[in-house]
This record gives sequence, C-alpha cells and structure tokens, in this order.
Amino acid sequence: VSALVLLPDSCDVWNPKCVRSSMGASFRLPVIELNGRDGALAKALGMLNNCGIESGRVFAATMEDTGDGRSSIAHFDVDFDEGAAIILGREGEGLREEVRNAMGQGIISTVHIPMAQGTESLNAAVCGSIIMFERMRQLSVLESTSAN
Repeated sequence: VSALVLLPDSCDVWNPKCVRSSMGASFRLPVIELNGRDGALAKALGMLNNCGIESGRVFAATMEDTGDGRSSIAHFDVDFDEGAAIILGREGEGLREEVRNAMGQGIISTVHIPMAQGTESLNAAVCGSIIMFERMRQLSVLESTSAN
C-alpha cells in the first residue's frame, strides 16, 4: 500500500480506535483526504492517473454480480504488479453512488472475493485485507522469481 485516499464522508482514520488498530501504519502511510462531495471521485481518479494508475486499474470491491451486465474480476485474477487502486465501500451503505455510476459506465473496474453459496457478504475490513494480501502475495512471488 502506497497511500490511502479518502473520499468525503469516509471513516475518521484519526479516531483513536482506528489509529490503535492500524498499529502505527497511520503515521507511515500518506493519507489524502478529499473535500467536497461533488467530483470527489473524478479528483481521486485524476490524482491516481498522475501517479501512473489509469482508471481501468481502479477496482471497486463489490459482490460477484454487479447487476449491470458486466462481470466482476475475482481478486486472485487481478494482475497487481501493474499497479492498482482499490475502492472499498462503507459498512452497511456499501459503495457511494458516484462510484456505482462509474462502475456502470465502465470508467472503473470491479473486483470481488469469491464466496461459498449462501454467504451474503464480508465486512469492509475483511474484504480489504483479503485483496491487499493477494496483492502482497503476487508481489512476493514476482520478487522471488525475478531473484532466481
């Protein structure tokens, strides 16, 4: 993880419980908080593009069936060595409308964690952890094969 970008109305990463549970990562990782609800996603996508991450490499974590006729990519099928950004929704509310619209228009991609039938969903922390673990796993495999 290179940075944390927060859209408006995201969680308070400086809440004492968040800081404690991050085990110090809050102080080692750049945290960028975007202000103003209008156009926040466009601002974030522009910033990511300036860092070399195109909007097609931005993945909104969602359920397998996106409901818009497009198929979501399983987290282990995303090639993370090319760079990527992950969008997680809020607990209970899910992804904000602006993100869902960008998904529907094909501006950003979607990623999901395959689950057993009958499992409703994962909470945001577990979902993000699984996706970030897969990214780290892929990068460690890449490093070990390039070292040989």
